[in-house]
Amino acid sequence: MISESRFWKAELNRWADFLERRRGARRWSEASTARVEKAVMLGFFAIRRLIESKGRLSDSTIRRPIRLTLFPSKSQHVTLLNCHRIDRHFNLASRRRKYLGLGDLCNQFIHSYVFTLYVGSRSGLQGFLVSSEQRRKRALYEVPVRTVINLFRRAAADDPNSESWVFESSIGDYRVTARLLKHREHAA
Repeated sequence: MISESRFWKAELNRWADFLERRRGARRWSEASTARVEKAVMLGFFAIRRLIESKGRLSDSTIRRPIRLTLFPSKSQHVTLLNCHRIDRHFNLASRRRKYLGLGDLCNQFIHSYVFTLYVGSRSGLQGFLVSSEQRRKRALYEVPVRTVINLFRRAAADDPNSESWVFESSIGDYRVTARLLKHREHAA
């Protein structure tokens, strides 16, 4: 459980800033690639912890569908020794639009079996190709870096100001709903 979310959210902003700076990079080393992987992985882990800590992110942020590109699998034999052969395992000519929830996208990165940066020779960091261990035999997702940056910034800025706690005996715990309510300005 996260006791104070502002520290986690400050880190999300730092990781978003870092990814923004790397977007235009044309030179990549193993170290710079590892730093990007680390920022993305830790950012999605932070978001998942904020989700699981109930009331730290609004329901509108958590439930907002995220538009991605899906490449269907064409192989059932994705292993540790060949997972880098993306064109062998996924049909890159068959792009499909797919929407994932925020928690599901977090899990794709946190439990990634395939996780590759997509870097253009002249355009810098474009995004990521990712598939979790559970989904590696079904699909590969293309996640634009702009989407990741926007998600990190949205989660960092999300500060719910209304919560509802209702005990549900079926789960033996409280169901928490967090919302952002618009403030009305009162005439003086």
